[in-house]
Amino acid sequence: MRPDRPRRHSTFSERRRWRRRSAGLASTLLLLVLGVMVVSLRYRLVWVVGDSMRPTYRSGDLLVVDKWAYRSHRPDRGDVVVALYHGGWIVKRVVGLPTEVVEVRHGRVMVDGSRLPMEHAVELGFLDIAPGRLLADRYAILGDNRGVEPSAFLHAVVSPRQVLGKVVASARL
Repeated sequence: MRPDRPRRHSTFSERRRWRRRSAGLASTLLLLVLGVMVVSLRYRLVWVVGDSMRPTYRSGDLLVVDKWAYRSHRPDRGDVVVALYHGGWIVKRVVGLPTEVVEVRHGRVMVDGSRLPMEHAVELGFLDIAPGRLLADRYAILGDNRGVEPSAFLHAVVSPRQVLGKVVASARL
């Protein structure tokens, strides 16, 4: 039987290395937590539910919303936004700007009597919305899928306070 070896005491340099590694790990963890906090202050992840934004987004897509996008300017026509509407979040495209007259004829958007050029894919349908003038601080938002059943279709007029932010990225999952 071999006698037990006497315990070796750690040397000063070993303790210093262990402290450096611990400090490095703690610093990395702190930076990671701070980074997540900063990102969550500016961005929000939102799941698409439903087909109203098809073909641009499908149900189940994950969207990254920039909550600071409209701090220095207002939404532009064509922006995809997430807005609070009747107590829930909706994902829609801005089609009408303040003081414009907006209407929809067979799924095509008309602004101040002129057809709005479509710079993105849209599924047309038989959706008709009578003309109406937007107030000075209101935006008309509409889904890209205008062929959904009329009973399931949702269009909205929202104020800047109702807009969470602009969709800046997406992932199809």
